[in-house]
Amino acid sequence: MFIIWDMAGKEGRTIQPQPIEFTNAPYKCSVCQKQVFEFLPLAQYYIENLRNHGFPYKPEEGETINFEQYLCPHCGASDRDRLYACYLKEKLPHDDLVLLLDIAPSLPLSNFINTYKNITRHTADMLVEGVDFAVDIMNMPEINSDTYDILICSHVLEHVKDDKKALSELYRVLKPGGWGIIMVPIILTLDQIDEDPQVTDESERWRRFGQFDHVRLQQQIRFC
Repeated sequence: MFIIWDMAGKEGRTIQPQPIEFTNAPYKCSVCQKQVFEFLPLAQYYIENLRNHGFPYKPEEGETINFEQYLCPHCGASDRDRLYACYLKEKLPHDDLVLLLDIAPSLPLSNFINTYKNITRHTADMLVEGVDFAVDIMNMPEINSDTYDILICSHVLEHVKDDKKALSELYRVLKPGGWGIIMVPIILTLDQIDEDPQVTDESERWRRFGQFDHVRLQQQIRFC
Protein backbone atom coordinates (compact mmCIF):
# COMPACT_ATOMS: atom_id res chain seq x y z
CA MET A 1 0.00 0.00 0.00
CA PHE A 2 1.29 3.49 -0.81
CA ILE A 3 0.07 7.04 -1.33
CA ILE A 4 -0.07 8.99 -4.59
CA TRP A 5 0.05 12.77 -4.08
CA ASP A 6 -0.78 15.48 -6.54
CA MET A 7 1.99 17.96 -7.36
CA ALA A 8 0.98 20.41 -4.63
CA GLY A 9 0.49 17.77 -1.95
CA LYS A 10 -3.14 18.80 -1.49
CA GLU A 11 -4.69 15.45 -2.24
CA GLY A 12 -3.54 11.92 -1.57
CA ARG A 13 -5.18 8.61 -2.35
CA THR A 14 -4.30 5.15 -1.08
CA ILE A 15 -3.32 2.66 -3.74
CA GLN A 16 -4.01 -0.98 -2.91
CA PRO A 17 -1.98 -3.25 -5.21
CA GLN A 18 -4.05 -6.00 -6.80
CA PRO A 19 -3.01 -9.65 -6.99
CA ILE A 20 -0.83 -10.19 -10.05
CA GLU A 21 -0.94 -13.96 -10.36
CA PHE A 22 -4.07 -13.85 -12.53
CA THR A 23 -3.55 -14.24 -16.26
CA ASN A 24 -7.03 -13.35 -17.52
CA ALA A 25 -7.06 -9.68 -16.49
CA PRO A 26 -8.35 -7.47 -19.31
CA TYR A 27 -5.55 -4.90 -19.00
CA LYS A 28 -1.82 -4.64 -18.49
CA CYS A 29 -0.01 -1.54 -17.24
CA SER A 30 2.56 -0.50 -19.83
CA VAL A 31 4.68 1.09 -17.09
CA CYS A 32 5.00 -1.65 -14.47
CA GLN A 33 3.92 -4.53 -16.76
CA LYS A 34 1.48 -5.94 -14.18
CA GLN A 35 -1.94 -7.37 -14.92
CA VAL A 36 -4.81 -5.00 -14.12
CA PHE A 37 -8.48 -5.82 -13.71
CA GLU A 38 -9.49 -2.20 -13.25
CA PHE A 39 -7.63 1.11 -13.29
CA LEU A 40 -8.52 3.59 -10.56
CA PRO A 41 -10.49 6.79 -11.24
CA LEU A 42 -9.15 10.32 -10.93
CA ALA A 43 -9.18 11.50 -7.31
CA GLN A 44 -12.45 13.06 -6.15
CA TYR A 45 -10.46 16.14 -5.12
CA TYR A 46 -10.21 17.14 -8.79
CA ILE A 47 -13.74 16.15 -9.73
CA GLU A 48 -15.25 18.10 -6.84
CA ASN A 49 -13.15 21.20 -7.45
CA LEU A 50 -13.96 21.27 -11.15
CA ARG A 51 -17.65 20.97 -10.32
CA ASN A 52 -17.65 23.42 -7.43
CA HIS A 53 -15.78 26.13 -9.33
CA GLY A 54 -17.87 25.82 -12.48
CA PHE A 55 -15.39 24.35 -14.96
CA PRO A 56 -17.53 24.37 -18.11
CA TYR A 57 -16.11 21.36 -19.95
CA LYS A 58 -17.17 17.73 -19.76
CA PRO A 59 -14.69 14.91 -19.06
CA GLU A 60 -14.96 13.61 -22.62
CA GLU A 61 -13.85 17.01 -23.96
CA GLY A 62 -10.41 16.57 -22.42
CA GLU A 63 -7.57 14.81 -24.22
CA THR A 64 -5.32 12.24 -22.51
CA ILE A 65 -7.26 12.25 -19.27
CA ASN A 66 -9.41 9.24 -18.55
CA PHE A 67 -11.43 10.19 -15.47
CA GLU A 68 -12.66 6.63 -14.94
CA GLN A 69 -9.42 4.71 -15.52
CA TYR A 70 -6.75 7.15 -14.48
CA LEU A 71 -4.26 5.37 -12.18
CA CYS A 72 -2.59 1.99 -12.24
CA PRO A 73 -3.49 0.29 -8.91
CA HIS A 74 0.00 -1.24 -8.69
CA CYS A 75 2.50 1.51 -9.55
CA GLY A 76 0.33 4.64 -9.61
CA ALA A 77 1.09 5.43 -13.26
CA SER A 78 -1.38 7.93 -14.72
CA ASP A 79 -3.03 7.41 -18.07
CA ARG A 80 -0.50 9.72 -19.73
CA ASP A 81 2.40 7.85 -18.08
CA ARG A 82 1.07 4.68 -19.64
CA LEU A 83 0.75 6.39 -23.03
CA TYR A 84 4.33 7.64 -22.86
CA ALA A 85 5.61 4.21 -21.90
CA CYS A 86 3.97 2.70 -24.98
CA TYR A 87 5.64 5.32 -27.17
CA LEU A 88 9.02 5.09 -25.47
CA LYS A 89 9.12 1.32 -25.89
CA GLU A 90 8.99 1.86 -29.64
CA LYS A 91 11.23 4.92 -29.76
CA LEU A 92 14.01 4.46 -27.20
CA PRO A 93 17.23 2.86 -28.41
CA HIS A 94 18.46 -0.20 -26.55
CA ASP A 95 22.18 0.06 -27.35
CA ASP A 96 23.20 3.65 -28.12
CA LEU A 97 24.11 5.80 -25.13
CA VAL A 98 21.43 8.42 -24.55
CA LEU A 99 21.24 11.53 -22.37
CA LEU A 100 17.66 12.31 -21.30
CA LEU A 101 16.26 15.34 -19.47
CA ASP A 102 13.11 14.62 -17.46
CA ILE A 103 11.29 17.79 -16.34
CA ALA A 104 8.83 17.49 -13.44
CA PRO A 105 9.46 13.74 -13.37
CA SER A 106 6.75 11.19 -12.62
CA LEU A 107 7.95 8.48 -10.22
CA PRO A 108 6.29 5.54 -12.04
CA LEU A 109 7.60 6.67 -15.43
CA SER A 110 11.02 7.35 -13.89
CA ASN A 111 11.18 3.74 -12.72
CA PHE A 112 10.27 2.60 -16.22
CA ILE A 113 12.96 4.72 -17.90
CA ASN A 114 15.59 3.61 -15.39
CA THR A 115 15.27 0.04 -16.65
CA TYR A 116 17.15 1.20 -19.77
CA LYS A 117 20.79 0.90 -18.72
CA ASN A 118 22.03 2.81 -21.77
CA ILE A 119 20.12 5.96 -20.75
CA THR A 120 21.58 8.58 -18.44
CA ARG A 121 18.63 10.51 -17.04
CA HIS A 122 18.79 13.95 -15.48
CA THR A 123 15.83 15.49 -13.68
CA ALA A 124 14.68 19.10 -13.40
CA ASP A 125 11.99 20.87 -11.41
CA MET A 126 11.52 24.29 -9.84
CA LEU A 127 9.63 23.11 -6.74
CA VAL A 128 10.57 19.50 -5.98
CA GLU A 129 13.68 18.62 -3.98
CA GLY A 130 16.16 15.97 -5.00
CA VAL A 131 16.34 16.77 -8.72
CA ASP A 132 19.54 17.37 -10.67
CA PHE A 133 18.53 20.88 -11.72
CA ALA A 134 16.33 23.25 -9.72
CA VAL A 135 15.32 25.44 -12.66
CA ASP A 136 12.61 27.60 -14.11
CA ILE A 137 12.13 26.18 -17.61
CA MET A 138 11.64 29.69 -19.02
CA ASN A 139 15.34 30.31 -18.25
CA MET A 140 17.75 27.42 -17.72
CA PRO A 141 21.31 28.84 -17.78
CA GLU A 142 22.41 25.89 -15.64
CA ILE A 143 21.97 23.62 -18.68
CA ASN A 144 24.22 24.00 -21.71
CA SER A 145 22.82 24.24 -25.21
CA ASP A 146 22.79 21.15 -27.46
CA THR A 147 23.11 18.78 -24.50
CA TYR A 148 20.26 16.25 -24.50
CA ASP A 149 19.21 13.59 -26.99
CA ILE A 150 15.70 13.36 -25.51
CA LEU A 151 13.56 15.36 -23.12
CA ILE A 152 10.24 14.82 -21.41
CA CYS A 153 8.16 17.81 -20.33
CA SER A 154 4.70 16.56 -19.41
CA HIS A 155 1.95 18.89 -18.16
CA VAL A 156 4.35 21.69 -17.22
CA LEU A 157 3.82 24.43 -19.80
CA GLU A 158 0.32 25.19 -18.52
CA HIS A 159 1.93 26.36 -15.25
CA VAL A 160 4.44 28.89 -16.64
CA LYS A 161 3.84 32.55 -17.42
CA ASP A 162 5.47 32.49 -20.84
CA ASP A 163 5.24 29.12 -22.58
CA LYS A 164 7.00 30.48 -25.69
CA LYS A 165 10.13 31.23 -23.66
CA ALA A 166 9.91 27.78 -22.12
CA LEU A 167 9.61 26.11 -25.52
CA SER A 168 12.60 28.10 -26.75
CA GLU A 169 14.65 26.86 -23.81
CA LEU A 170 13.56 23.27 -24.37
CA TYR A 171 14.64 23.53 -28.00
CA ARG A 172 17.96 25.10 -26.97
CA VAL A 173 19.02 22.29 -24.63
CA LEU A 174 18.23 19.57 -27.18
CA LYS A 175 20.99 18.35 -29.45
CA PRO A 176 20.45 18.84 -33.20
CA GLY A 177 18.23 15.94 -34.21
CA GLY A 178 17.06 15.41 -30.64
CA TRP A 179 13.41 14.86 -29.78
CA GLY A 180 11.04 15.13 -26.88
CA ILE A 181 7.63 14.45 -25.41
CA ILE A 182 5.98 17.79 -24.60
CA MET A 183 2.36 17.48 -23.46
CA VAL A 184 -0.23 19.85 -22.00
CA PRO A 185 -3.89 19.52 -20.99
CA ILE A 186 -6.08 19.99 -24.09
CA ILE A 187 -9.79 20.64 -24.45
CA LEU A 188 -10.84 19.28 -27.81
CA THR A 189 -13.79 21.66 -28.20
CA LEU A 190 -11.79 24.88 -27.64
CA ASP A 191 -11.24 26.97 -30.77
CA GLN A 192 -8.43 29.05 -29.26
CA ILE A 193 -6.04 29.05 -26.31
CA ASP A 194 -7.51 30.47 -23.12
CA GLU A 195 -4.67 31.99 -21.10
CA ASP A 196 -4.05 34.74 -18.60
CA PRO A 197 -0.96 34.54 -16.37
CA GLN A 198 -2.25 37.60 -14.48
CA VAL A 199 -5.08 35.55 -12.96
CA THR A 200 -4.01 34.59 -9.44
CA ASP A 201 -7.34 33.72 -7.81
CA GLU A 202 -7.39 29.95 -7.33
CA SER A 203 -11.14 29.67 -7.80
CA GLU A 204 -10.98 31.50 -11.12
CA ARG A 205 -8.08 29.31 -12.24
CA TRP A 206 -10.15 26.21 -11.45
CA ARG A 207 -13.03 27.65 -13.46
CA ARG A 208 -11.06 28.73 -16.53
CA PHE A 209 -8.05 26.45 -16.65
CA GLY A 210 -9.06 23.34 -14.69
CA GLN A 211 -6.60 23.54 -11.81
CA PHE A 212 -5.59 26.02 -9.10
CA ASP A 213 -2.04 26.50 -10.46
CA HIS A 214 -2.71 26.56 -14.22
CA VAL A 215 -2.57 29.78 -16.25
CA ARG A 216 -3.77 28.50 -19.64
CA LEU A 217 -5.89 25.88 -21.35
CA GLN A 218 -4.88 24.62 -24.78
CA GLN A 219 -6.98 23.81 -27.79
CA GLN A 220 -6.42 20.98 -30.24
CA ILE A 221 -4.21 21.89 -33.18
CA ARG A 222 -5.17 20.28 -36.46
CA PHE A 223 -2.62 19.76 -39.21
CA CYS A 224 -3.75 19.42 -42.83
